Amino acid sequence: MSAYDRVAGIEAFAAIAAPWTSPELFRDSDVLWWIDNVSAMSSLVRGAARPEDIDSFASIAALQFASLGCRPWYEWVDSKSNPSDGLSREGISDPYALSKDWELTDLGDFDWSE
Repeated sequence: MSAYDRVAGIEAFAAIAAPWTSPELFRDSDVLWWIDNVSAMSSLVRGAARPEDIDSFASIAALQFASLGCRPWYEWVDSKSNPSDGLSREGISDPYALSKDWELTDLGDFDWSE
Protein backbone atom coordinates (compact mmCIF):
# COMPACT_ATOMS: atom_id res chain seq x y z
CA MET A 1 0.00 0.00 0.00
CA SER A 2 1.34 3.41 -0.91
CA ALA A 3 1.77 6.24 1.58
CA TYR A 4 -0.95 8.09 -0.33
CA ASP A 5 -3.38 5.19 0.23
CA ARG A 6 -2.47 5.05 3.94
CA VAL A 7 -3.38 8.72 4.37
CA ALA A 8 -6.64 8.23 2.46
CA GLY A 9 -7.42 5.24 4.67
CA ILE A 10 -6.89 7.23 7.84
CA GLU A 11 -9.06 10.07 6.50
CA ALA A 12 -11.81 7.62 5.50
CA PHE A 13 -11.64 5.89 8.89
CA ALA A 14 -12.77 9.13 10.54
CA ALA A 15 -16.17 8.61 8.88
CA ILE A 16 -16.45 5.39 10.89
CA ALA A 17 -14.90 6.62 14.11
CA ALA A 18 -16.99 9.74 14.67
CA PRO A 19 -20.44 8.15 14.40
CA TRP A 20 -19.25 5.02 16.23
CA THR A 21 -18.10 7.00 19.27
CA SER A 22 -20.93 9.59 19.21
CA PRO A 23 -23.93 8.12 17.36
CA GLU A 24 -26.32 10.57 19.03
CA LEU A 25 -24.73 13.42 17.06
CA PHE A 26 -25.46 11.71 13.74
CA ARG A 27 -28.79 9.97 14.26
CA ASP A 28 -31.55 11.20 11.90
CA SER A 29 -29.52 14.17 10.70
CA ASP A 30 -28.07 15.85 7.63
CA VAL A 31 -24.29 16.15 8.00
CA LEU A 32 -21.92 18.35 6.05
CA TRP A 33 -18.58 16.53 6.21
CA TRP A 34 -15.54 18.58 5.20
CA ILE A 35 -12.57 16.47 4.17
CA ASP A 36 -9.16 17.50 2.83
CA ASN A 37 -8.24 14.26 1.07
CA VAL A 38 -9.76 13.88 -2.41
CA SER A 39 -9.19 10.13 -2.57
CA ALA A 40 -10.89 9.49 0.78
CA MET A 41 -13.72 11.85 -0.11
CA SER A 42 -14.46 10.18 -3.44
CA SER A 43 -14.36 6.76 -1.76
CA LEU A 44 -16.84 7.88 0.88
CA VAL A 45 -19.13 9.40 -1.75
CA ARG A 46 -19.10 6.14 -3.75
CA GLY A 47 -19.13 3.87 -0.70
CA ALA A 48 -16.33 1.90 -2.34
CA ALA A 49 -12.66 2.06 -3.33
CA ARG A 50 -10.06 -0.06 -5.12
CA PRO A 51 -7.70 -0.54 -2.14
CA GLU A 52 -9.33 -3.24 -0.02
CA ASP A 53 -8.98 -1.54 3.36
CA ILE A 54 -10.31 1.80 2.09
CA ASP A 55 -13.14 -0.08 0.38
CA SER A 56 -14.02 -1.63 3.74
CA PHE A 57 -13.93 1.76 5.48
CA ALA A 58 -16.12 3.39 2.82
CA SER A 59 -18.62 0.53 2.87
CA ILE A 60 -18.80 0.43 6.67
CA ALA A 61 -19.25 4.21 6.81
CA ALA A 62 -22.11 4.06 4.29
CA LEU A 63 -23.84 1.25 6.20
CA GLN A 64 -23.28 2.95 9.54
CA PHE A 65 -24.72 6.25 8.33
CA ALA A 66 -27.70 4.42 6.82
CA SER A 67 -28.36 2.59 10.08
CA LEU A 68 -28.31 5.92 11.93
CA GLY A 69 -30.62 7.58 9.39
CA CYS A 70 -27.78 10.03 8.72
CA ARG A 71 -27.45 11.72 5.35
CA PRO A 72 -23.82 12.82 4.88
CA TRP A 73 -22.76 15.32 2.23
CA TYR A 74 -19.01 15.37 1.59
CA GLU A 75 -17.18 18.53 0.53
CA TRP A 76 -13.48 18.95 -0.15
CA VAL A 77 -11.58 21.64 1.74
CA ASP A 78 -7.88 22.45 1.45
CA SER A 79 -5.84 21.54 4.54
CA LYS A 80 -4.96 25.15 5.40
CA SER A 81 -8.68 26.03 5.55
CA ASN A 82 -9.68 22.89 7.45
CA PRO A 83 -10.27 23.75 11.13
CA SER A 84 -10.05 20.08 12.11
CA ASP A 85 -6.63 19.59 10.50
CA GLY A 86 -4.79 20.67 13.65
CA LEU A 87 -7.11 18.61 15.83
CA SER A 88 -6.27 15.51 13.80
CA ARG A 89 -2.58 16.11 14.44
CA GLU A 90 -2.42 17.75 17.87
CA GLY A 91 -5.63 16.51 19.46
CA ILE A 92 -7.43 18.85 21.83
CA SER A 93 -4.17 20.69 22.53
CA ASP A 94 -4.27 22.20 19.01
CA PRO A 95 -3.60 25.96 19.41
CA TYR A 96 -6.16 26.98 16.77
CA ALA A 97 -8.92 24.88 18.35
CA LEU A 98 -8.04 26.20 21.80
CA SER A 99 -8.35 29.78 20.54
CA LYS A 100 -12.02 29.15 19.64
CA ASP A 101 -14.98 28.82 21.93
CA TRP A 102 -15.37 25.14 21.09
CA GLU A 103 -16.32 22.32 23.40
CA LEU A 104 -13.42 19.88 23.05
CA THR A 105 -13.44 16.36 24.46
CA ASP A 106 -10.68 13.79 24.36
CA LEU A 107 -12.33 10.39 23.95
CA GLY A 108 -9.13 8.69 25.10
CA ASP A 109 -8.07 5.34 23.75
CA PHE A 110 -10.86 3.44 22.09
CA ASP A 111 -11.07 -0.33 21.61
CA TRP A 112 -11.56 -0.72 17.86
CA SER A 113 -11.39 -4.52 17.94
CA GLU A 114 -15.19 -4.74 17.48
